[in-house]
Amino acid sequence: MCNLCYDWVGMEDRPIKALLIEEDLRYAWRVREMLLQVRGALFHLECASQLSAGLDRLEMGGVDVVVLGLAPQDTLGFDALARVLARAPSVPLIVLSRFDDPALAMKAIRKGAQDYLIRGEVEGTQLACSMRYAIERKRMEAMLAQQYHEVGLLNRAIQAFGSSLDLDKVLATVLEETRHILGVVACSVWMVEPETGDLVCRQAAGQKSDVVSGWRLAMGEGIAGLVAIEGQSLIVPDAAVDERHFVGVDQLTGLALRSILTVPLQVRGKVIGVLQVLDTAPNRFSTADLTLLEPLGTAAAAALENARVYEEAERLRAFNEKIVQSLEEGVLLDDAAGHITFVNSKAADLLGYASEELLGQHRMVVLAPEYLIAIEEESAKWAKGISSRYEAELLTKDGRRVPVIVSARPMFSDGRFTGVLSVLINLNGHKGER
Repeated sequence: MCNLCYDWVGMEDRPIKALLIEEDLRYAWRVREMLLQVRGALFHLECASQLSAGLDRLEMGGVDVVVLGLAPQDTLGFDALARVLARAPSVPLIVLSRFDDPALAMKAIRKGAQDYLIRGEVEGTQLACSMRYAIERKRMEAMLAQQYHEVGLLNRAIQAFGSSLDLDKVLATVLEETRHILGVVACSVWMVEPETGDLVCRQAAGQKSDVVSGWRLAMGEGIAGLVAIEGQSLIVPDAAVDERHFVGVDQLTGLALRSILTVPLQVRGKVIGVLQVLDTAPNRFSTADLTLLEPLGTAAAAALENARVYEEAERLRAFNEKIVQSLEEGVLLDDAAGHITFVNSKAADLLGYASEELLGQHRMVVLAPEYLIAIEEESAKWAKGISSRYEAELLTKDGRRVPVIVSARPMFSDGRFTGVLSVLINLNGHKGER
């Protein structure tokens, strides 16, 4: 393996780690020199002169983007592309080809490449922009998957609230889901007792939960009591050095609690309790964990008062929609039965519909008839957890045909197949440059 590495100081938070698989070492050095001329980024480049060496490097991990020199105009180059994608499916890949051939470009894109650039025409700035674009698109896809997973968590909690009158059972479900998602040692719900004003641990999950259940804290006592009084969420990075932490909890449970994340349970501005997650490792929680836990706290409070559950679900939906609407690609979300549950404005514009017109429709409604059988075969993979990438033609509202490449990622919740997240690339609008 030939290592051509350099740092490119500039605006990025950390180096973009790129792997160039290119048998022509003179051209590899030329790529290096081109990129050195581009200012305003932090960059780290490695070069593998053989495919086997490149695959070995990918096996080690830590690569943000692959640039593949697609040399021969035959199946060997596409075999290399397939092997790279199979080895590291989550790493974006850009083809750097000798051939200015639109058919080859489309074939590479269909096979899974994020972009197709011509080595005789490409400049350092264009290559750098293409790599950034490819990385960002992969990152957005991963973030969307995580966001929809989190929405699924809240939706399950809401469904449990609506399907049971046993509050303790509902709260136990919320706590188990919270502990599973965050991977924490323990979590609990403390409720304000109207008669005494004390905080009572109504439900707990995790280590020593049986000891904590039913325990009482005076209002203002410990982190839970403080959040109950102030009505504001709180992250404690290290309880061992925080005077607000009530050490009696550690003595009672035998756990040396370090990280604590607590959110208030409020109904119409009144705090009725707190939801708390705990771990024995310091600096365990981030604002991302808080973003997930606060809606759960709101949903739990709404269950107690039989209100505000659906309002909170709408807030989360709008939050995720704002992210999706910023994408350049069309995005569709189908449920397990194939009915469209979400469509961003880009997809709606592509198909000539208002977003509301597509909701509830089966995905096959917008598919050209001759692709129905092929897509049914693709859909059989999704329940098995297999993502797919395929070409099809979609039908607009006025009957026009739009050729697209679809990247379909199955979604699961608690091991159960819940739907498919599809990203649409309009082939009519594709260009080799970014």
